[in-house]
Amino acid sequence: MDPLTINITGLKCDNPNCDYRRDDIPFEAYEGYINAPCPKCGESLLTQADYDECLRMKSAARKVSAIVEATKWVKPSHYWNMLFGKS
Repeated sequence: MDPLTINITGLKCDNPNCDYRRDDIPFEAYEGYINAPCPKCGESLLTQADYDECLRMKSAARKVSAIVEATKWVKPSHYWNMLFGKS
């Protein structure tokens, strides 16, 4: 399991006058909802910009997880010892 995970699911209409919402849509299906009309009011359910932002968040989480994994053995005392020798 990654140290940092982002769970993105569901879509809701951004129109403040519309209450359409579906919580059962997995992120993996989002691409098919880009610019799809809301069944209730007709506005776009997911813009390309919002989808791209989700991709950026997931990418950032993977990068942070990789950094954490690569440095999990590091303790502050290791840096101290590298800089000043063992105390």
